[in-house]
Amino acid sequence: MKTDTDTLIRKEILSFLTEQNAHLRYEEVLDNYPEHLINKKLENVDYTPWQLLEHIRLCQKDILDFVVNPNYTQSSWPEGYWSKKGTASIEDWNNSYQLFLEDLSVITKLITNKELNLFEPMPAGKKYSLFREVLLIIDHNSYHLGQLALFKKTGG
Repeated sequence: MKTDTDTLIRKEILSFLTEQNAHLRYEEVLDNYPEHLINKKLENVDYTPWQLLEHIRLCQKDILDFVVNPNYTQSSWPEGYWSKKGTASIEDWNNSYQLFLEDLSVITKLITNKELNLFEPMPAGKKYSLFREVLLIIDHNSYHLGQLALFKKTGG
């Protein structure tokens, strides 16, 4: 049975978004994150695991907004992409994580929607496509997930 290119690309994208592949899975790192570490900074690092999780969430949400909102307005850097809250509770952590997963679910639904052309220009940015934006999410999330894993492994 021959698989068309579009189906194959969507399958691979979903795999990178939701499965392990060469990267850690979100659940491996973020589930049961040690509460005593969420507000702890490593030496020579300007942010805590909590701030990093919020950064991942806010960036992913911004990219999702760019994809679905033709009237998208970019947030200011860096204020719009980092939490203003200095410390967080475990409830804050869990809420941020849940919102991250909800947005990820919307992104996966976009990828599985065969009526959407992966390579069509975005209404809010004609030189970008859904394909490009999802690759950006995969890259950005993977990079920072690795940082969170390092925070967790070293114990801050």
